[in-house]
Amino acid sequence: IQPNTITKKLNTKGIYSFVRHPIYFGNNIYFLGWSLTWEAIYCLYFFPIIVFLNWLQAFLEEKYILIVEFGNEYETYKEKVGMFIPKWKKKN
Repeated sequence: IQPNTITKKLNTKGIYSFVRHPIYFGNNIYFLGWSLTWEAIYCLYFFPIIVFLNWLQAFLEEKYILIVEFGNEYETYKEKVGMFIPKWKKKN
């Protein structure tokens, strides 16, 4: 995908085959790591708030943008792929 290019196809490959919102997931991990690295324990009090705000942003994007634009294709994708944490397939 080229920068500043709008695509009309749902990307389900690469990292998007594991989590639907890898940037928000990365932000959560970054904030947690930064807090631990700098021994900023007080920042850990804010961690649940940051995670909630990331979840809320992702939820609203899905509800008002992605489901509207991609419909059933996105619903199927949501069933297979976790929002922030990968869904591991069970072996039969």
